[in-house]
Amino acid sequence: LEGDSACDSELGDVTGDGVTNILDIVQVANYILGTGMPDYACASDMNSDGDVNILDIVVLANTILN
Repeated sequence: LEGDSACDSELGDVTGDGVTNILDIVQVANYILGTGMPDYACASDMNSDGDVNILDIVVLANTILN
């Protein structure tokens, strides 16, 4: 998957480290809970519906597991 070209990070790679893993899920969860901001929030909307929520974590987890 490719993120928004203006994002400078691939979709799902909210840490910007080039790897999509559990750390990305943690940052998205913190973002949803309002306890943190991902390094690349623009890469958080995994299902591209314009809203970052639990569904994005589900899609991100499925991406990591597949």
